[in-house]
Amino acid sequence: DNGELAKDAAKRELLEETGYQAEDLIYLGKTFANPTGSIMKYHFFFAKNCEKIQDPELEDAEQIEVFTVKNLNEKNRPRTNSAIA
Repeated sequence: DNGELAKDAAKRELLEETGYQAEDLIYLGKTFANPTGSIMKYHFFFAKNCEKIQDPELEDAEQIEVFTVKNLNEKNRPRTNSAIA
């Protein structure tokens, strides 16, 4: 939201869209959405030690699939229930 710090927005969006709250958010960096035609930036955070505290509050057009990784050694496993051909 306008005037909101990136970390505060990440906390809010994580809770609203997934129902999870993170013990810690680690800033990973930022990039421009489209460096040739937009000043909008994307900020990336690593959400550490998350706990589900509520149901997601999705808008009608949002389709989000939540997955968890308990061990970072699992990072290369498929992230969806879709079959891999």
